[in-house]
Formats: sequence, C-alpha cells, structure tokens
Amino acid sequence: MELRGIPFASEIEAEVRYGGIVVGRHRLDLVASGGIVVELKAVQSLGPVHFSQVRSYLKATHLSIGLLLNFAATRLVIKRVILPEDTMRAHSGLPSLQAFPRLPVHRAKSDPPRASAG
Repeated sequence: MELRGIPFASEIEAEVRYGGIVVGRHRLDLVASGGIVVELKAVQSLGPVHFSQVRSYLKATHLSIGLLLNFAATRLVIKRVILPEDTMRAHSGLPSLQAFPRLPVHRAKSDPPRASAG
C-alpha cells in the first residue's frame, strides 16, 4: 500500500465491548484509507473462523468492509467481508474507529500526489 500511495494505519487496537463494558481488545493488522479493515493470514486455507475474526473486527470498529488476504496459498487469496447494514445498526453503540488513539498513517514517500482527472 505504501508503494501505491494508499494511506493506512497498522496494528490498530480496538476495544471489544458488551453492554458498554470493555471485555477484550482486538489488534487489527491494517486499516486502509476509507476505513477498510485488512487482515493478513498465512494459512493452508481460509476457514470460517478467519471470516468470523474479520466480522468481529468490523463490529468493534464500527466499519463495514474488510479484506481477508491469505499469502500461504499457491496464489494470493483475497476475500471481501461485508458487515450488513442491519448488523451495523445493532452495534451502533460501539465506538467508531475515530474514537481510538491515533496512530501514524503510513504514506508513500516516493509517489507524488495523484492529480484528479478532469
């Protein structure tokens, strides 16, 4: 992402809440520009537990789109995980990503800013 000039933050910590009480913490691999959770794996194959993990991250951060990447497969496997809108409403009491401590955003140094077309 850095080489492509895509802003991102790594190792974002998110609180897991139940009934307004913090019951745990998640550490997300990456959150890309626009609030896309990116989970990196190196496993023989992706299973239901991996998708559940990303959905849990989405609920904790109040984000709706995640990408699950598996680098151990013969070819890179990328799966999209979307939290349905009704699920987001059910978890609307959770803090948004902006409520978490700000971590430095990594930006590509070698790529100039992209000019908009038109």
